[in-house]
Amino acid sequence: MAATRRIYVGNCNYGGTWRDSYSDPNPKKEDNGNVLVGFKLEEDFRLTEITRTDGGGVFDNPSYVIADPTGSTLYVSNENPDTVTGVSAVIAVAVDKATGALTVLGAQDSCGQGACHVEFCDSDGGSVLVANYTSGSVAAFPVAAGGSGALDAATDSKQAAPMLPLDPALADRQERPHAHQIKLDPWTGEWALVSDLGMDKIFVYKYNSATKTLSGAASSSLHLDVQKGAGPRHLDFHPTLKVIYQLNELDATVGVLSFDPASGKLNQLQVVGALADGVQAKRDGHQGSADLHVHSNGKFVYCSNRSDNTLTTFAIDGVDGTIKAVAHTSSGGEIPRNFVLLQTHLIVANQDTRNVVAFSLDPETGALVQVADTKLDVSPTCLCVVG
Repeated sequence: MAATRRIYVGNCNYGGTWRDSYSDPNPKKEDNGNVLVGFKLEEDFRLTEITRTDGGGVFDNPSYVIADPTGSTLYVSNENPDTVTGVSAVIAVAVDKATGALTVLGAQDSCGQGACHVEFCDSDGGSVLVANYTSGSVAAFPVAAGGSGALDAATDSKQAAPMLPLDPALADRQERPHAHQIKLDPWTGEWALVSDLGMDKIFVYKYNSATKTLSGAASSSLHLDVQKGAGPRHLDFHPTLKVIYQLNELDATVGVLSFDPASGKLNQLQVVGALADGVQAKRDGHQGSADLHVHSNGKFVYCSNRSDNTLTTFAIDGVDGTIKAVAHTSSGGEIPRNFVLLQTHLIVANQDTRNVVAFSLDPETGALVQVADTKLDVSPTCLCVVG
């Protein structure tokens, strides 16, 4: 590695396993789950812990973490709602560039429940967008003036309309809107795309970077409906083609979408299965695919799958952006959640087995080979690389 890199790990604080969380309405919390932990990424791609903080008790299921472009500030989603206010929080955390140590700067109401994803926008002086899974809402927060990295209160929020269950078998997953991710398009930075698992829909909002507001009606024709029971979770963008790759959690498929940056219009080009033939869901209608990223060379898409604890490699057609599954690789643990792609490596967080596994990645073939495995004492759900 050319420079020292650190990885900050978001984690969940409920007891048992990922699968237990769907059958137990009141899962037991873990004593060591409400912390943010930082590691040095060693030359051999193992992790060495360098810092951890409970933020004075501010963290409650800090499941997702991102960094600003300078690596000076982390933004963390508290997925559990506060027991007093009934809302979740987004938390700003300062990073000591010399040591990696963490200092909480403050928290803001996330304008909803179950904050699960955070997006940073640096084209407007700094703002943060948050997706709230439980309430199905999204919100925008300005970075405070003065350079500390702290957040001001939300300037806007959007709430998708309530709905009836799509399928009785999934009544706990698609009983209402569930915003799972919010991402700004990389071509204009003016379109915010929201993956809503509950509504089988990709919402498309216009983002005004000057006012830090989101516009677009719930009934807008820009919003894209995907197949029933799909459960949109995450998406990512091709580096050169105007193509988006969209992962569905419930039916374990990847949608390939064309995108017009001028109008914000999406069109579905292809839907491909993420799992190997013969893989059975652990629960009917719930395959459990988790995360998706496009390699920076534009040749491969990867996704993680919790049904069979694998990473799927898709080869990308360089002309039209369509994909073909070419490999299914063990994640090296159980319940692979978030992962990060480096130029020649992939690093994945396995939630239930509490380990972070690194793979070498061949940029020409996409092949993955496990090279390191680090055991943790928390259940990792997100990896944020700084440096």
